[in-house]
Amino acid sequence: MPERDRKVGRGQAASTTRTGGGGVARSLTLWWISGLVVMVAGGGWLEARLSRAPTAVATPMPQASALPDLPVPVWHVVLFQMRPDAPQDAATRLIADSKRLLAEIPGVREVSAGRKAAEGRDVHVKDYDVAVSVRLAERGALAGYAQDPRHLELIARHGKHVRGWRVIDFFAE
Repeated sequence: MPERDRKVGRGQAASTTRTGGGGVARSLTLWWISGLVVMVAGGGWLEARLSRAPTAVATPMPQASALPDLPVPVWHVVLFQMRPDAPQDAATRLIADSKRLLAEIPGVREVSAGRKAAEGRDVHVKDYDVAVSVRLAERGALAGYAQDPRHLELIARHGKHVRGWRVIDFFAE
C-alpha cells in the first residue's frame, strides 16, 4: 500500500518508514485513541489530531535534525480548547490528571496546569480553556515523554472532551 494511502483504524496501529530531507529515514507509528489520531515518529516527535472519522492518513513529521540541539531544558506547553458539550468538571479533571500523570514521566522536571487567567487584551490568546506546561530536562526527553504510556493515557482519557489543542516546545535558554 502506498504511504499516502496507509490508514489506521479504531484501536489499531500502523507503522511506516519515510525518507525525509537529506535522505534521513524516520519511522512513523499511528494510533487511533478515543477520537484522536496520535502520530509518533522516530526522534521523539508527537502530533495528535482530533478526528471524527475512525481513520486518518499518515503525514510527514518535522525533522528533529533541522532544529538546534541546545543542552538546556525544554518547555512543552499545550493549550487545550474544551468541547462545548464536555462535562462541567472535564477541565478540572484534565488539570488534575495532567499534574499527576505527567509528573511521573522520566525526564519531566516540573508540571503546571490551569485555566486561562486573562484574555482582555488584543495580544492575549483567546481560543483555549486549559494550559499545561511541562519542563523537561532536555530535548532528548521529548522522545520518551511523547511515547510514555502515562502521556498516552492522558490523551486517551481526556481527548473526547477536547475540541482542539496547540503545542509549543521551546528551549529554556
